[in-house]
Amino acid sequence: MTKWGSYGSGYGQFDYPVGIAVDSYGYVYVADSNNYRIQKFTSGGTYVSQWGTVGSGYGQFDYPWGIAVDSSGYVYVADSNNHRIQKFTSDGTFMTAWGSYGTGDGYFDVPYGIAVDSSGYVYVADPYNHRVQKFQPIATSSSLTLNTPRITESNLSTIKSSKTRPNKSRPPLTRRLRTTRNKK
Repeated sequence: MTKWGSYGSGYGQFDYPVGIAVDSYGYVYVADSNNYRIQKFTSGGTYVSQWGTVGSGYGQFDYPWGIAVDSSGYVYVADSNNHRIQKFTSDGTFMTAWGSYGTGDGYFDVPYGIAVDSSGYVYVADPYNHRVQKFQPIATSSSLTLNTPRITESNLSTIKSSKTRPNKSRPPLTRRLRTTRNKK
């Protein structure tokens, strides 16, 4: 068994790692949520690189949660409290982003999980909207323009409406995570 990491904010350290993905070359990507970054490692745990800071700009995160890598090596991150998905190259160069807070198709309420199938379709678990959304593959571009993927299937569960949050009493993710973090 191999393991790596310790509590902290330095290279190879974590503060609430929640998402993990492995690319076809064996590189491991970790969503280090409370450090607002993605870290990249070899399969043996050697630190390679990182990207991200706290914020809402492109390449910034507010609790990155889910992470996935497609067959071309692009990295997708569920940027939970920014209610969006961001796409990066394997070295962390920002490619595109889509989504914002809401209940309609292509909108999110704290997206957590993300997966990409072999055809490039992106699946996003949108738990507070009680659904999964499926997006068409998006064109590759080296520019920073937004290539908004088109939704192909939405609402794989039973709720679809323009109503407000179904559970207004749940604390926001930020408060829940900070409360958890302060209990250490």
